[in-house]
Amino acid sequence: MLFADTFRAFRERAKESERVNERGQIFSFPKPYRLLFFLAPGFGLPIVLFAGSRHLFPSLLFLFIAGGFQTTFLSAIATLLQIHRDETNRGRIMSLFGLINRGLGPMDSFPFGLIATAMTPFTTPFTTPFMTHL
Repeated sequence: MLFADTFRAFRERAKESERVNERGQIFSFPKPYRLLFFLAPGFGLPIVLFAGSRHLFPSLLFLFIAGGFQTTFLSAIATLLQIHRDETNRGRIMSLFGLINRGLGPMDSFPFGLIATAMTPFTTPFTTPFMTHL
């Protein structure tokens, strides 16, 4: 139960919006969900820059930055889910989050693989735009 008590204390401290630093100045932390509005475009912009890059080293840098934003974004979502749920449902919520986030990704490979085996090189340019909207 030590972990539950520690997490409960962390959750109570995270709900506070104003803190006093060592100089006695009051400063406020941004709300945790507002961080997501910064992280989502922070992931998308390096991907767009990567798509337009024609050189190796800037492309690797853009992918590194995008990976950092994606990792931070998913960590922030997991933190928000854990903070705003009570202890009885936290495990269920996090297992659903893990299933949706990591578990369902490979499920789309199977139908696309079936469609790809039925396609010929001549039908590929016509069926690819349709498949991207699925």
